[in-house]
Amino acid sequence: MCGIAGLIIKSGQNYDFTKFRDATKLMSHRGPDNFGEYYSGNLALFHYRLSILDLEERSNQPFFNDNKDKVIVYNGEIYNYKSLASEYNFKLHTTSDTEVILNTIDAKGIDAVKEWNGIFAFAMHDTIKNTLTLARDRFGVKPLYFFEDDYCIAFSSEAKVIMNWLDSFKLNFQGLSEYMWYGNTLSLQTMVDGMIKLKPGITREIDLNNFNQTDKVYWSIAKDIKQDNKSSFDQSAANVKDLLEKAVQKQLASDVPIGILLSGGIDSSAVTAFASRHVNGKLNTYSVEYDFNIGDKSELAKADLIAKKFNTNHHEFKINSADSIDIFEMLVLQYDEPFADAANIPLYMLAKECKSDVTVVLQGDGGDELFAGYRRYSLLNSLAFWKLATKISSTFSRNGFIKQRLKRMSVALNQKSDAMRMAFFMTQNTLERKPESIFQPEFFNLLSLQNPFQEYVTKNDIFSDKDLVQRMLYTDFEILLPHTFLEKVDKATMKCSIEARVPFLDNDLTEYVISLPSSYKIKKGDKKFLLKESLKGIVPESILNAPKRGFDVPYKKWLKTTMYEYSKSKISGYKNPNNLLDKNVLLNMLEEHKNDIADNGVILWKALILLVWLENYEKKLKFD
Repeated sequence: MCGIAGLIIKSGQNYDFTKFRDATKLMSHRGPDNFGEYYSGNLALFHYRLSILDLEERSNQPFFNDNKDKVIVYNGEIYNYKSLASEYNFKLHTTSDTEVILNTIDAKGIDAVKEWNGIFAFAMHDTIKNTLTLARDRFGVKPLYFFEDDYCIAFSSEAKVIMNWLDSFKLNFQGLSEYMWYGNTLSLQTMVDGMIKLKPGITREIDLNNFNQTDKVYWSIAKDIKQDNKSSFDQSAANVKDLLEKAVQKQLASDVPIGILLSGGIDSSAVTAFASRHVNGKLNTYSVEYDFNIGDKSELAKADLIAKKFNTNHHEFKINSADSIDIFEMLVLQYDEPFADAANIPLYMLAKECKSDVTVVLQGDGGDELFAGYRRYSLLNSLAFWKLATKISSTFSRNGFIKQRLKRMSVALNQKSDAMRMAFFMTQNTLERKPESIFQPEFFNLLSLQNPFQEYVTKNDIFSDKDLVQRMLYTDFEILLPHTFLEKVDKATMKCSIEARVPFLDNDLTEYVISLPSSYKIKKGDKKFLLKESLKGIVPESILNAPKRGFDVPYKKWLKTTMYEYSKSKISGYKNPNNLLDKNVLLNMLEEHKNDIADNGVILWKALILLVWLENYEKKLKFD
């Protein structure tokens, strides 16, 4: 993996790229092996290389084609680059995928991206046409931020490059609203007005003479997936097994050491099982947990079982809670925008430990979205039953935590539209206690004008011809997966100069599985039914039948204990220059939480992250 950035200046003749070039150093962790730059008139391109394939200087970027009329900066891996080179009969000067993909564009035009099986973001200057083309992979595994105003167009793998280069920027209240409800921005919008995430599955061509832009969709779930109602369940399970093994095998291609992040769940266990068949020597696997007793929530025993079964070189790390707190502010800023999924803390610390052994890791993201691994899928599959069951259970339950959770489920299930059911399944907030309550009245009113659920409404309309479970799956592929999970993994691992690969998002596997009926994926409430059947005899039954667990990060406990004084000091000491946050409300919430009067952990965690972010950028933020 790498980091790419570029700047197009729209007006004037004196093109000074020095300040932007300096800002790109903020993402040098994405590519510590080489820095490259390219200038052509009003265009500058920058590249930080993390060497994975062909470690020689000849594969450094920016990279030119043979005719020297195209130049590319590229972040990613194309796993079928060897077969493409053979198919086109290319005469190559390197053994890197960069040369192959640039040659495919030479041979077929920009539509060549349809043939690439991998993860990528790139910018390519065509000197003959004087255009710049940007693109991202179909699921948004690799990030690319895009900013435009009257003066320039800028893009970067990490938003911090653009934000630190700008003299000032305005806060985007739609992005802030989505963050407060969901813990990150949900759509292509960001927290910065004028900056978006480039849409996955498109190419964007920019005319460098008049700055006109043309977007072209090269792949989308809505357009390119045709429902398969002919394959039998047994045949589908056999096909899944074959496609997943091939995906893992393809993604083991590397000229540097590879490991696997092994949680002990079904997805990472499957990746480990198949990878162990195709590596020379022992496979490195890595697991992590906190240093205090979390009882039956520990997943280390399952990870250890898989490691022993497949004879891996297994590494287990215990995370010291105090260390987690020490890196809190660093991670807030690493994520560029406020990002409240606390699992980024153990993920970063695990990646940091892995770096001494490996440069590439495989992990299991995408498996839940592809095979219906979340509880909400089975709830939606039996909607009428669960509406009644959750209402009755929440009424009679005596356990406060369970009662609260059942009430939230009941609220979600009883929304009037499918879109709002999906939206409320994904938030821990309620309409009775809106997260906007931590803001001063002026900003509370501004946020109330936004619709944090709009993206769910939009996606539900696009996929209206699908059944309810399929709509949720498709929606998760376009909202939850890129903006939460893939974002979390990319920023945490790349901070440690580690490339994370996702075999479950292989083109061939995803296109096949997405097309299958939802009844294959959920059977009598059993989630991931198809995947489990395909893995029988490969992954132990005890893993396949174990309840799903996420990585339980104890941030609510920290806010009462080790992070209490820090949080109180941070809130009290915040200067609040734009009178944005209501500090008294936050301090009262903190005391309520500490004294077990109310569970305010979720909103406090979001608020604390937002506060750190606001402090860092307060001199640049404008609200007028």
